[in-house]
Amino acid sequence: TGPQARATAEYLAQKMRKRVMWIGPEAWGVGPRTMATLRKAAQHLAGLGVSISQLANAIDSIDWDTRPFLDRIDGPDQPTSEFNDAQIVNLVLGGLSNEGLEMLDGRQIVSTSMVDLALVSSYYFPRWHGGPMRLAQSNGLLKIRNEMTALSDRNDFFKPHPLWAE
Repeated sequence: TGPQARATAEYLAQKMRKRVMWIGPEAWGVGPRTMATLRKAAQHLAGLGVSISQLANAIDSIDWDTRPFLDRIDGPDQPTSEFNDAQIVNLVLGGLSNEGLEMLDGRQIVSTSMVDLALVSSYYFPRWHGGPMRLAQSNGLLKIRNEMTALSDRNDFFKPHPLWAE
């Protein structure tokens, strides 16, 4: 998986008119970028009064064990927010979707389903949900965008990416 192997894979993919999706531990890969966004979403929600246990319970409600990824987040011991589990899940999915749209807009990926593939195959996202982008679609993209928009005046992290409008 060194630079030469990556260059060879990209060369072969180009010859086949395909794109390479890097999931691995490199910071620029789809999975690491998305998981970094999960941590950022957790930090921003903690700043809005969501306790880490409340966040973990909300994410557990979709059967995604994210505790290893959330163990370094500081937040209140007791929840002081007005968010319920469904809203927390939607805001996390919105943050992940924003990152997916950012990668799509920057041409690091060719489809948002690449985010789903990366998280289902390498980061234990429950495959029966189809991935975070698919789950966001199932939960209602307009609903998630509206929840993010309502919160974006208090926290810029939740400002919907311009591609949400399309």
